[in-house]
Amino acid sequence: MEKLIHIEQYLTGTLNAQDAVAFERQMQSDPDLATEVQSVRDLIDGIDLAGRNAFEAKVASWEASLQQTSKRGRVMRPQWVRFASVAAAAIALLLAVYFVEIKNQATDPSQLFAQNFSPYPDELTVMGDGDDTYDQSLANRAMTFYKDQNYPETVLRLDSLIAQAPDISLFQLYKGISHIEMKEYDLAKKSLDIVAKSQSRYTQAAEWYLALVMLDEGNIEAGKKAFQNISTQKGHFYQLKAKQVLNSL
Repeated sequence: MEKLIHIEQYLTGTLNAQDAVAFERQMQSDPDLATEVQSVRDLIDGIDLAGRNAFEAKVASWEASLQQTSKRGRVMRPQWVRFASVAAAAIALLLAVYFVEIKNQATDPSQLFAQNFSPYPDELTVMGDGDDTYDQSLANRAMTFYKDQNYPETVLRLDSLIAQAPDISLFQLYKGISHIEMKEYDLAKKSLDIVAKSQSRYTQAAEWYLALVMLDEGNIEAGKKAFQNISTQKGHFYQLKAKQVLNSL
């Protein structure tokens, strides 16, 4: 049960950014967990596609097919059938709440941006030493400024790191996010575009942040296209969150 709750939190975006990254790493090292997550994602996608009314109708048909009528006309159901009916009703109720919650989300682009944006967690200091292509102490200082929300100082140090190791896309990702925090969207998009095209493990994060920037810029049509692209990529880290944003636009 605890694992299922954790999967649900991951898929609905209610895990904080650091826990979400940790969960993603766990999936990478545990194929069984990754399979379970994909199964739950497919279930949610199916429900989303069919719609709540269609799902409730299906639940009703299951209930009808399980009923057994005695010669006296009384409904006789084994205990497991009664339990299944209660469980189905509970699922229908939870789905009703889910769809209402999605529809009640703010439709203002700037509010959607604020609700969905959070800085990417620190992975540089977590990784520690081991890469001699850049100055690790400089990276640590950059992330200290990043976590202190001193983004101008963060960018200065990231520029030095990028000069040392231009192929490390994580530097560009943090630089792009720092520019987002300073509302310097042209500069943010320049860095994030580099990461999005890098085909690295940070490409999906860059695509997500680029879509959010378009929202806050008021470029709704381009934002919708970006979120739709994310939502159609099976297994994309931000797939469900992109669908939720699209449902609110």
